[in-house]
Amino acid sequence: MKKAAATFVLRPIVDEYPLNERFRAEWKRLYDIQKTHSPFSTLEWIEAGIEVYLDDKENIFPIRFVDEKGMTRAISILRLVIFKESKSARIWPLRELRTIDFNSQRTTPIMAEDRRMLSAAVDALLTADQISFDVIELFKVEIPKEDPFEGLSFTSRNYFARKYSVYDIQPRFLFSGDWDSYLMARTQGHRKKIRRYTRKLQEAYPDYHFTRLRTPREFEEYGVERCVGQMNELFQRSWQAKELSKKREDSHIDYRSFYTRIFNEFYVKDQIDLAMLHADGRLLAFDMSLNIDGHIYMVYGAYDLEYQDRSPGTANLVEIIRSGFELQDVVLEFGGGFLDYKRIWANDEKRSYQVSIARNTARGRITAILWKFGR
Repeated sequence: MKKAAATFVLRPIVDEYPLNERFRAEWKRLYDIQKTHSPFSTLEWIEAGIEVYLDDKENIFPIRFVDEKGMTRAISILRLVIFKESKSARIWPLRELRTIDFNSQRTTPIMAEDRRMLSAAVDALLTADQISFDVIELFKVEIPKEDPFEGLSFTSRNYFARKYSVYDIQPRFLFSGDWDSYLMARTQGHRKKIRRYTRKLQEAYPDYHFTRLRTPREFEEYGVERCVGQMNELFQRSWQAKELSKKREDSHIDYRSFYTRIFNEFYVKDQIDLAMLHADGRLLAFDMSLNIDGHIYMVYGAYDLEYQDRSPGTANLVEIIRSGFELQDVVLEFGGGFLDYKRIWANDEKRSYQVSIARNTARGRITAILWKFGR
């Protein structure tokens, strides 16, 4: 007769924010043993989001899930969001405990030693009386194919229901072979189109040049403040900044501040990749990416709108892919959303997921019922 797997019981310990040194040490330990090392699950990324986007830090909850011996077996940082938009919600607000996912692509919102500990951590969270909430919302969850989140079992009486769905489909470029063989595999028309992006800029501007910086020494030789200044100045004039301003007047400033902080945190760790295209005596396009062992995540970029007829942004992308072969990169992540320009290049895709878990409260049960009706 097959022996039943042991059930683990964990206890949640809610720490304070700012984070203490013990929490930081446990986070690093559990991060290091994950199957997937997402830069968006690092404390540097998460804290940047908290500090830039959240004025109120009282609803930030760093949580360690410990066993009977007090050993941390899982860990998370979540925030409480209280919804009061509707008339009924003002009287009876919905309280969501959710991922801190500002500008992230794919995250691991609860890091655990293994899947049993992940189940136990969610059970412990549902049982916790330190935080009053109705629903857990985990956004942009990165899930290895062999370990789906939906396969986890929850035994807590406070568990009511869950919903599991695709949050986003993210295009990628997998590097294989070399640049010349890549071009030869394209149609003749496609090859000409790819080469045209850089050629028309080179013909128009003899000072055309592409620069790619990766190491702290390269950044220091170029000038760290110069890098940040040129990126932010160009971004300020970009279509992205204009679109962000439509949503909220100063949102583009927060966005720029966030990536300035990310640059300063990650370049000293050899984890920033900065690709810049100069011509006509100025910076025409840039793309700042995170470089994790040849896994390149594009996160912050812009091009000069005055030169958009010459497609400097696409020319910069051509140079990134061409030089990526030379640098023996593994994969280029284009970020969320299958925009048309990404479809031209993508040869692979990766999904992120949304995991919603309703607690056994009145509002939690009502929310779960509404899920069945697509609301």
